[in-house]
Amino acid sequence: MSAEPQSNAVDINKIMETIAEEVQKKRSAGFYNDEDIVKAFVPKPSQTQKNDQPDNIAQRSLVYLNQNWDPKVPEQIVSHRRFLGPLIVFLKKALRKIMKPYTNMILHQQAEFNAQLIPFLNSMNSVYPKIHGMFAKTHEAMEKQYLELVNSSHKLANNFNELARSSNKKIGELEKKYDKFAFDLNAVKEVLSDLSNLKANREQLDQQYQKFSQMTQTLERENILQKHRLERMLNKMEAKYEIPEGDIASLVKEKEHFMDHSYFAFESRFRGSEEEIKKRQEVYVELFKDAKNVLDIGCGRGELLELFRNNSVKATGIDLNEEMILLCQEKKLDVKQIDAINHLNNTQDNSLGGIIASHLIEHLRPDLLIELIKLCWAKLEIGACLVFETPNPESVVVSATSFHLDISHIKPIHPEAIKFTLESLGFMDLQIKYLSPFPEGMKLQLIDDLGRTVYAPGNEMAQVINTNTERLNNLLFGYQDYFVMGKKGS
Repeated sequence: MSAEPQSNAVDINKIMETIAEEVQKKRSAGFYNDEDIVKAFVPKPSQTQKNDQPDNIAQRSLVYLNQNWDPKVPEQIVSHRRFLGPLIVFLKKALRKIMKPYTNMILHQQAEFNAQLIPFLNSMNSVYPKIHGMFAKTHEAMEKQYLELVNSSHKLANNFNELARSSNKKIGELEKKYDKFAFDLNAVKEVLSDLSNLKANREQLDQQYQKFSQMTQTLERENILQKHRLERMLNKMEAKYEIPEGDIASLVKEKEHFMDHSYFAFESRFRGSEEEIKKRQEVYVELFKDAKNVLDIGCGRGELLELFRNNSVKATGIDLNEEMILLCQEKKLDVKQIDAINHLNNTQDNSLGGIIASHLIEHLRPDLLIELIKLCWAKLEIGACLVFETPNPESVVVSATSFHLDISHIKPIHPEAIKFTLESLGFMDLQIKYLSPFPEGMKLQLIDDLGRTVYAPGNEMAQVINTNTERLNNLLFGYQDYFVMGKKGS
């Protein structure tokens, strides 16, 4: 291939103008017509058949492109004119030879582009079957999924129709329930209206109750005054009139019971309700579960006797308070109105399976307490238990405050003192058990409960303070009661 002229020395526009002028001259002179120009410069269209598949057309086009990719390769020059043909062919060859350096320069870039494009198309042609296969598989999978989706949509439509039928049925049921609810709501409104009326009635009853309470307090005060008047009258009668000794004894006995009702009211207010006392005394059911013929001295309202009866423990109660005895008799309990000394003196020796006296010994003088303990030892069976429950003087709050609420209390008894007394009078296997702890809210708080302070937990000073606080709590707020238990030895 001849050397190409320098680009800066060639005037392309001028050359093209010269070529155009030469072509126009030749065309005017009749050397070639429009058909020759079309054949020379317009590419031949590929010959395709009507029923050709796209793959076949692409293959033929690719073959043609591989054969004719270089525009610089000259085509064979021919002419169909019989006489002028050889001259026309000669002139065309001469013209092409003259123009070749310039056309090569123009077509060089196109040839380079085609040289890069054809290998790419060839590689794409080799990859095309794989891509086509992948697309075919993808198409097949998508078609399968489409069919599944259609089937699913049919099932979904059927389910939706079933759900619609079920929903309509449920809606009908809900409408019925709503009608019933509306009816019930009206009933509730009526009940609320009745409750409102009851509330109004309750307020009226509260007002009446307050009036009744005031009247009751007035009657109680009048009753106390009447008792005092009657007592004064009896004293005057004893001093003024000669009354037989039997009648005097009867009058004295009646005078002793003037304050029975007051003590009954005192216990109801300060000792606790019957249910509270029963809960505290459940511990004694276990102690006497196998005992027979148990005596409850100072049975009071009969809480422990009821527990014994409910647990099949045979027991009898005695008390001096007439009001207490009447209440126990209303409960169908086995009780007697008699003092403990007289009752035990009239009881056979070794006949009692157990004796318990709850909150009694603090009412006795020391000499009567000693006498009571001796009688208990004499009347108990061998191995039977004696139990005394009393306020705990080791608690400062008890010994300084609550013990003195009852003016009939003589003195608190230390647990070790009564234990020693029982031991010295023949009782064995002595035990002390503390009852009724104070609520935690009444006790002094530890540092931990006060939050973060200078005496934070872990601080040695805080530990000392907490230890002392616990000791002080035990001293101030120890158990409120205790009982001592001993068994009669042989």
